Amino acid sequence: MTSRFLARCAASAVALLLAMPAMGQQRASTERDPSPNFNTGTLRRLKLPMEDQGSTGDLSGFSTRAINGQVTRTLAERATDVVRPEDYRSLADADDTLSFKRAAATGRLISLTDGKTYTVCEAIPVKRGVIGPGATVKACASGFPVPYEDVLLETTKTTASIPINAVNSIFHNVNWTANDFVDDGLIFQGFTVDLRGTSLYEHGAFHIIKVRKARNVVVDGITTYGGGDMTAFQATDGTIVRNSRAYRFRNAGADHWEGPSNALVENNELVCSERYPRPDLGPGVKIGPDGAVMFTAASSTLGSAHGRNLVSRGNRISGGCNAGVFVNILALNSSLTNVVSEGDIIDASLGENAMGAIVFEGNVIGGRISNTIAKNGNGPASILLRPDEIDTNQGKRSSGAPEKVQVNAPQVVNWTTDPDNYSPITLRGQNHVLTEAMLVGGSNGTSVTVDDATTTVSGTFNPESGAFGTVNCLSGCVNPGTVTSNGATKIATGVGSTQWFPTVSCFSGSLGTNEPPTARFSQNGKQITARISHEITSLGSCANGILYTLPSRPAYDAAGFGRNRSPGSTLSVLAAQSSSALIVQDTAGNAPATTSGYDVTVTYEVQ
Repeated sequence: MTSRFLARCAASAVALLLAMPAMGQQRASTERDPSPNFNTGTLRRLKLPMEDQGSTGDLSGFSTRAINGQVTRTLAERATDVVRPEDYRSLADADDTLSFKRAAATGRLISLTDGKTYTVCEAIPVKRGVIGPGATVKACASGFPVPYEDVLLETTKTTASIPINAVNSIFHNVNWTANDFVDDGLIFQGFTVDLRGTSLYEHGAFHIIKVRKARNVVVDGITTYGGGDMTAFQATDGTIVRNSRAYRFRNAGADHWEGPSNALVENNELVCSERYPRPDLGPGVKIGPDGAVMFTAASSTLGSAHGRNLVSRGNRISGGCNAGVFVNILALNSSLTNVVSEGDIIDASLGENAMGAIVFEGNVIGGRISNTIAKNGNGPASILLRPDEIDTNQGKRSSGAPEKVQVNAPQVVNWTTDPDNYSPITLRGQNHVLTEAMLVGGSNGTSVTVDDATTTVSGTFNPESGAFGTVNCLSGCVNPGTVTSNGATKIATGVGSTQWFPTVSCFSGSLGTNEPPTARFSQNGKQITARISHEITSLGSCANGILYTLPSRPAYDAAGFGRNRSPGSTLSVLAAQSSSALIVQDTAGNAPATTSGYDVTVTYEVQ
């Protein structure tokens, strides 16, 4: 009797609900599932799959359509889009290694749970990638075994024991050993990998994400602590590493080698580990990671390879790296073409055996270093272009020298006392162009060093002396109009620039005593370099920043640089796409406190 009574009550409740169209219409108007028809003015009763299948409660055949989507899919189909490791966990599992591997074996995208910490003790091969904002992956406290293999180095024809396996990683693509491109379309997004407290934390040969012979790979918004590389890409085509943070890596933050092509490293925070002792190199010798962003032509066995279209943009780099952005060849008959460092901010407290903030070494053909802020505590130069020699079984042989690199509007600071330091910017090789640089420091009193008559320099300014910088020419070169044979001439002012008259305003308040700013810009294709000098003796009530209208609207935000004359300090400069304004602030985000004014420069692309 009780069951029949409850059944009648349930039926009455359903009938009552269906008899209230006004309430039904009001509720229907807020529904987000577009599958029901809510536009008829009455609530249409949904027929669930279980009604045709008995009372099994199986909803797998229930069809839905995404909001604004055109394709109807069943719940069973939707459930196969991603997999979670915990769905594959066994009660006998001591950690999450096997559940990760079982999930990865499905070939689907692995989704991690927000707020959950996973522990793995072996490398995980993935086909589609891993996403998991808010999730953390840790390694077993004992660390992974990092295998070393005896391989024949192609350049020297000698045997070396090096780690070249995919298993020295947290995640790697399934077809890492392939001879051709197989894997395509991997994504790693949002999670944290924390190696602190393990033997891998300071292991330079262990990498977080390792991908080889794959196309279209995206790493977005991840955070890593320790290890060798945050990302180790080999022989890849079409990769993006962006919006990520890597702390205390021992080899490189974003590493690319074996002929990488079409790579973008953008808007990352990369903090190199401190420099550490290497007694095998000599008493008291310390070294640091090779580079925060690295592009290398050679393979792991130093075999020849060619790469192209490699961009480092808007990255913030600090710590003890040998170089902030390091572009090198390391193999004979190899090259890298069209390499760009744009808007990178490098504050590297480099020690002994360091190279420089931005280094292009060997056969690097074409490219650009623009709108960068490069501060370097040691090394031959803050921006350094130089030839390289490779050790071979026939002795040292040249791997070439950089050619046709444009250096536009950098701010360079180099306080080194290294006797090998020629100047803050050293451009060896040929057919380079340097324009609109702001230079501070240099141990021998010169601003720029070149070694070929085909390299031209113009518009380079040293705010310390308030004059245009001098240039040093290495032995045997003459560059008429720019460098005399004794290498002691002034650099010519900028050529081909156009004056414009910006409107000046403040985020709030009004500017005090000031002279009209002097503003000039030059344009090469879609790229504009704009420079403003502004005499200001009183800020008045101006607060939060000073704005100048630009000659053309930027296609995207671009960071510039500036120097406050008194006090002598660095300024924050941004060409803002949304407002088409050049924004000048101090490093704390305020209007710059100045008693004499400042000089600012920015390079950006127009729409």
